[in-house]
Amino acid sequence: GNPGSDKTTLTFSGKKYVFAQIKDNLGNAYYDVSSGQDKFTSYFLPGNLRTIPLLNTSKEIIKNSNYFYLTFNPGESDIRYVDLLRVELKNNIPISKSFQDAITNESSLYALPIISCENSTNSAPVILLKNSTSSKIYDTQGCVIVEYLPQDVAKIRDILVYLMQGVDI
Repeated sequence: GNPGSDKTTLTFSGKKYVFAQIKDNLGNAYYDVSSGQDKFTSYFLPGNLRTIPLLNTSKEIIKNSNYFYLTFNPGESDIRYVDLLRVELKNNIPISKSFQDAITNESSLYALPIISCENSTNSAPVILLKNSTSSKIYDTQGCVIVEYLPQDVAKIRDILVYLMQGVDI
């Protein structure tokens, strides 16, 4: 197509985001998203992520935190999805935000601090990644629990990235 034909512009909280659809060598589509200095990639448009239950309180914690802990149980099955989420978030969150990887219990595989939901504070909330039988994002006492099915990992990733980038879901 002609340049710009695969671009969509959406506005969230007064900020414009340009979504340019790109296809990789295998024909898989993704979006290069830009808003001013912020650039990131996504796999779904925000409106296509509403199938995953997401509490408003969780949304606010994720959107408003400049520093947080991203923790997981190192003994969990399919740990590769957690590792993928950690890398994807590192590469796609805005420069103004950062997180500390952590684990919920001792592990010889990961030399990371031990952090659980009990450590969650307003200034440094905890986001717990958890392989589960359904996908949903909720919070309890300021700790955000991200439960996911393996087939929903790309959607979960996009929800977290969008919220951290200020995009409403």
